[in-house]
Amino acid sequence: MKQYLTVLLLLASITLAQAQDFQIFRTSAQVQIFQNKQWVPAQKRMALTLSDSVYIPSNHTISILNTANNQIIELTQTGKFCLKKAMDNTVRQSSNILSYTTKNIAQSVSTTSKNKNYNVYGATMRSELATIENNHSLTFQLLQLIQDVKKGKFPKKSKHLALLSQTTDSVRTFCIQNNDKIPYVVNILRIPTSGNPTFCLHIDQTSSEYFFALVAPNDTLNLSYLPFAQDDATYVLVASQEIFDAAWLEIALNFPPQTKAKKKVKVELYSLNP
Repeated sequence: MKQYLTVLLLLASITLAQAQDFQIFRTSAQVQIFQNKQWVPAQKRMALTLSDSVYIPSNHTISILNTANNQIIELTQTGKFCLKKAMDNTVRQSSNILSYTTKNIAQSVSTTSKNKNYNVYGATMRSELATIENNHSLTFQLLQLIQDVKKGKFPKKSKHLALLSQTTDSVRTFCIQNNDKIPYVVNILRIPTSGNPTFCLHIDQTSSEYFFALVAPNDTLNLSYLPFAQDDATYVLVASQEIFDAAWLEIALNFPPQTKAKKKVKVELYSLNP
């Protein structure tokens, strides 16, 4: 059953990835896109695929909008190259910055709670099993949250954490504020008026390291390097003292497990309504 579920989630992940659409959010003059066997000028809102190529002259840039999660990816590399490779590199750099920040935070707060394992250098078997159970529990809690938000019912805002947003020239950035004396594992759930819910923070994971976004006690996690296009979606801060895997959750929200979780993970929520 476990192997079947793993295969199902993998296929679901591939399906979601293939369904992603991209378009040009902003572009400088002289940037060109190779489509249909010819180079054409890049234009705002032009639809793109990952197989397209891009030419960026020196001192020029282009910003790509991932319409699946509303994230803006700015390409600063110059020259001619495949769009997929350039976007992968940019996303990986942003993810690595978040992972690096998380490592430093985890080191500083790992001794604040004797019962919590915030070691991001490699999860123990105990924490891996706990994470699976937490993922399962949070899936059904967030499914109910999504249903409520789509009906116009927004969650009660946390007293301990806040999701702050700044919008400049149609670009939105976030920061997460923790006013509590304990650290929290955090992510931001985007709930659009139509389409699938997605998490904003996608963090690298390997077989030997388990990364997650962690905000330290009485601290603010600045996410200004991860911009999003302004839209009418609801953004909800999901914070917990328990470790959870946003990548797993995102798939499970669209392909829920058949059996409900036996326990309920304590979670703090703070929404930014449209």
